[in-house]
Amino acid sequence: MQRRKLGVYIPRMDDNCQRIMRGVVRHLHEQGGWELITHEAMPWMPWETLRRFRGDGMIAVVFTTEEYRALQRRRMPCVNVCARCETPRLASVYSDNPQIGRLAATTLWEQGLRHFAFVGRPGFYHDLARGAGFQEELQARMADCAWIEVEAATDHLDDKVDMSKIMGQLRRLPRPVGIFAAHDHLGCHVLTACRRVGINVPHEAAVLGVNDFTLMCETAQPPLSSIRQQAERTGYEAAQLLTDIVEGRAARQTQLLLPPGEVIHRRSTETLALDDPEMREAVLYIRNHLAEAISIEDVAQHLAMSRRGLDKRFLAAVGHTPGEELRRVRLRRGAELLSQTKLSITEISARCGFAATSSFDRAFREMMEMTPREYRSTHRAEI
Repeated sequence: MQRRKLGVYIPRMDDNCQRIMRGVVRHLHEQGGWELITHEAMPWMPWETLRRFRGDGMIAVVFTTEEYRALQRRRMPCVNVCARCETPRLASVYSDNPQIGRLAATTLWEQGLRHFAFVGRPGFYHDLARGAGFQEELQARMADCAWIEVEAATDHLDDKVDMSKIMGQLRRLPRPVGIFAAHDHLGCHVLTACRRVGINVPHEAAVLGVNDFTLMCETAQPPLSSIRQQAERTGYEAAQLLTDIVEGRAARQTQLLLPPGEVIHRRSTETLALDDPEMREAVLYIRNHLAEAISIEDVAQHLAMSRRGLDKRFLAAVGHTPGEELRRVRLRRGAELLSQTKLSITEISARCGFAATSSFDRAFREMMEMTPREYRSTHRAEI
């Protein structure tokens, strides 16, 4: 049987787009049925070749309304994998952006922060959706959120922003403050602005981005924490949806939202904004000893407190028990090791302080609603 021809339009190849592409390719390898059109040996096509493309379907990162309209005019089945602009008449697979915002709010709140700011671009649909989710979650927690809008001279993500505007608004923020940037490049601009106005990150401000653009995040000063999207799953699901559309099992305007991936914690969010200095010390002790088989009794002994007294004060200061904190820290580290390394699950469980792999597996399933092996298969990075 002759295979259908698939064109993929991805105008940039940052980490997120590469992961989307890997998901598409994985689907093609597993399911077959498509021939991927290449350009100069790369598995994508430039925008100017769209007019000549006579294939059976497309997967596209749609950045602008002009691109959206052009794809509509082609009348070819197409799945959009980007929420930068609204594309209601195209099938779409992308992240639940309000949920990304809510995850950012929860992450920064759990650092003990009670002042917050969002940094995004008003013309980008996904920026606004992430900011709205961030603000809604904070309002539910009775916290306010400042909104810092930044503009660029042109429509490209990499363009320089008005640093003087960012610096001016940062100076007016109460501290310590949790700052959520809609994208990693904006997060890096925020880090630069903080340095220029004398705001210490992470002690006076915690900064969190989105996409986990590894090279950018790890070379930032300090390294930038980021919410990773399920980009490889996005590409895989987009290829499946396109197949379903072509074969008549799905409508051409089907919209599929995916939950965000994990938070990749780096230096920029190592903030402990707790009024109780002994509870700050308790959190630090847990973080510094997560690979050891410590108990909450060990934490209480370190602080020369009773277990009951520790539980009561920790709950008042942090919002949950020290036992839950220890469990969260260990499982969060486990999730990072599963997605970022090739270590065996047995070794990961040991590095996270679990006495037995079965205990790690059970706790992980309760928190993540999937097994460690399932999590690794859906969140794996290129290693």
